[in-house]
Amino acid sequence: MRKNLFLVPSLSGEIYILTQEFVESSQNLQVQLIPKVVLVPSLIESPGRLVDSLLLLSPAPHIIQSSSCLLLTLHEDQRLRLWSMDDGRCLGTSSRDLLTTKPLQLLALGKQPGFVVVVGAGGDFTVVNAYTMRMHSQTMHEFQGCFRA
Repeated sequence: MRKNLFLVPSLSGEIYILTQEFVESSQNLQVQLIPKVVLVPSLIESPGRLVDSLLLLSPAPHIIQSSSCLLLTLHEDQRLRLWSMDDGRCLGTSSRDLLTTKPLQLLALGKQPGFVVVVGAGGDFTVVNAYTMRMHSQTMHEFQGCFRA
């Protein structure tokens, strides 16, 4: 049996995680979508819609008791949140002032586990350590390309 995960964001910021299971029988293949967990960014204030998300490897799943794969989300409130994919726990949230301009996109740095690039609307790139929720570096750059708006 194979399993795939689907992320379904809501307009109010919640993220529904569904498990897609393929069950093979002797005559056909059945597909089932099973609700796994709902991620709720905040009960006090509205985080706004989901801007982008990214899957990251956990730095030490046995030590922090989380899944080996973590979900990093970015919402309209300009906060990054790190989630356990096993049980939906929020493992970390960035401060409000971490990002200086409206964020557009998250990109993983392949050779630097846990480090992500946040592309901002003002042409800035912020490198963030997703495990500690701290800025590593920031640069302004005029760019042209296919970034999501």
